[in-house]
Amino acid sequence: MSQEYILGVKVDFGLTKSEVLEKIQKCIKNGTHEIICTTNSEFVVDAQRDIEFKEIINNSYMSLPDSTGIIQAQKYLTEVKKLKKNKYFPLKALFIGLKIGILSIFDKTYLAPMLSGSDLIYDICNFASENNLTVFILGGRYRNSILKADMSQDTMKVLSSMYPDLKIVGGSSEFTADEIDDGKTINYIHKCMENNNVRNIDILLVAYGHPRQEKWIERNKNKIPSCVSIGLGGTFDYVTNFMKRPSKLIINAHMEWLYRLTNQPFRFRRILKAFPLFPWLVYTFSLNNN
Repeated sequence: MSQEYILGVKVDFGLTKSEVLEKIQKCIKNGTHEIICTTNSEFVVDAQRDIEFKEIINNSYMSLPDSTGIIQAQKYLTEVKKLKKNKYFPLKALFIGLKIGILSIFDKTYLAPMLSGSDLIYDICNFASENNLTVFILGGRYRNSILKADMSQDTMKVLSSMYPDLKIVGGSSEFTADEIDDGKTINYIHKCMENNNVRNIDILLVAYGHPRQEKWIERNKNKIPSCVSIGLGGTFDYVTNFMKRPSKLIINAHMEWLYRLTNQPFRFRRILKAFPLFPWLVYTFSLNNN
C-alpha cells in the first residue's frame, strides 16, 4: 500500500480487494470502530473548503481511490516530480497531463485499477456471508410518490438473494443524514439489533452521499456498536438497478463521468467538479509545489 496525499487529501493506493477485506477482518477482530472512505475527485475538491470533511478522510482507516481522476492525478503528480523546474515546466506538465488522459482512454491497462464502492459492496457482502458477519444498510433514496421505493430495503432484498447466508440486521432509507434525525436513526438501528438478537454490527454500509455520509458516521460512531462503517454514495442505485452501470467499454475507457452526465444531467455541477475542475486544481498545484 502506498499512502499519498492528493491536494492534501489522503488516498491509499495499491491495495487489492483481498487486502481491503483482510484489513476489514483485522479491524473486526480488534473490535475497534473505523471509517472507510471511497474517495473520488469530488471528495478532494469539496475537501479543499470543508476542513471537517478533509480531517475525516485523512483520519480514516482506509481512503480508497474510487475514481479514474484520483488514479490519473497520482500518476500525473508522480511523473511531474521528475521534471526540472524551468520556464518550460508548465508546458511539459500540461503535456504529461494530456498524455495520461488520452492513453487512459485507449489503453485499459495504462492506469492502476481503482477500488470502486459500486464493485466493492459485492466483495464485502460475499466476505461477510462467508465469515458470519453482520451487516446494516442505511441511506439511499426514500419511498415517496415519485420513486416508490425504499432504496435500503430494496438493496437488502437484492443482496439477500445473491448471498443467502448474509446476515443483514436491518436497513432503512427513511431517515436523513441531518443531525435532527440522528436520534431516530440510532433508535431504529438498536431496535433492529434487538429484534435480531445481535449485539454488534460488523459492517455498516451508509449511502447518504458525501460529505453527509462521512459526517454522519463520524458524529454517530460511538452511539452504535459497530466495527467498520463505509460511505458508499450512490452505490445502492446500482445494486437495485435504479440506475444501470455503464458498459465495460465505457468503464475501461474511464469515461463513467460522461455516462453519468448523459443519464443524470441534474448532476451537471457535481460532474464539473470531477472534470474539468479537479484536473485543473491538480495541474495548478503541480506548478506551485513541484
